Amino acid sequence: MQYEQITKDERVNLPRPSIDTGMGLERIAAILQGSHDNYEIDLMRSLIEASAHVSNTDPDGSAKVSHRVIADHLRASSFLIADGVLPSNEGRGYVVRRIMRRAMRHAHLLGCVEPLMWRLVPALTKQMGEAFPELIRAESLIVETLKLEETRFKETLARGLRKFGKGCY
Repeated sequence: MQYEQITKDERVNLPRPSIDTGMGLERIAAILQGSHDNYEIDLMRSLIEASAHVSNTDPDGSAKVSHRVIADHLRASSFLIADGVLPSNEGRGYVVRRIMRRAMRHAHLLGCVEPLMWRLVPALTKQMGEAFPELIRAESLIVETLKLEETRFKETLARGLRKFGKGCY
């Protein structure tokens, strides 16, 4: 990367030109930690272990994919909420709602009756809070947003399953 695009027709030189490898933080961490799997790096593994602990399931058994989805989507949702993006029915808010609900569906598949994701936020802030202090500053907002959204989703899911059950018999 050599330039910063200011307007359609104006570019300025970057103070430090660089090369973007497209690797991402997780791939670099995986290489440095000797892993071929981004979900086995310390950051993701701690979230997966927390998810398994809270749901009382095996992190590496048949629930492996669900724990990975929950860990990944918890992280994405938390950063979005910390940046001020709250769940809604349109725009960016709808994107965060869809991300959260996909993870919540996986928590449901694990058999979780009570909201799960908000209980994992301390594990996330412990792991990433030093590097990203905005997570610590927004921790209570993240917890409350996840708890409220998951409670609403569980109610919606229960209503839908009841209607589905009535229609199938």
